[in-house]
Amino acid sequence: MATSALAYVEARATFARALREQRISREQLGIAIDRLDVYMARYALGPVDDARLREASDLADRHTSYALRALDAIHLASALRLAAGKPADITFACWDLRLWHAAHDEGFTMLPDAEPA
Repeated sequence: MATSALAYVEARATFARALREQRISREQLGIAIDRLDVYMARYALGPVDDARLREASDLADRHTSYALRALDAIHLASALRLAAGKPADITFACWDLRLWHAAHDEGFTMLPDAEPA
């Protein structure tokens, strides 16, 4: 399994929001961070470097009809780099409609296999 290195930051920001909105306690935050660290150690992490940012910028231009967000474009660029020209060989898991469509159009095998609700 692989993801962009920025997935860690996104998860931590989500946890912080949950704490801020009082949906989790400080203790639950600590548990969530500990578990995230364990799970992220199992993933191959694609770097967020200058090349990836330029690739993501090109993807944002290419997928204007889906209004692809910046961080989603970076995730997609990381996946394309991992796919090494064979996106159909990679299963791209995504439940965000805009990112799902962009990844589908790039040729990835999608999970879910039909457009998410």
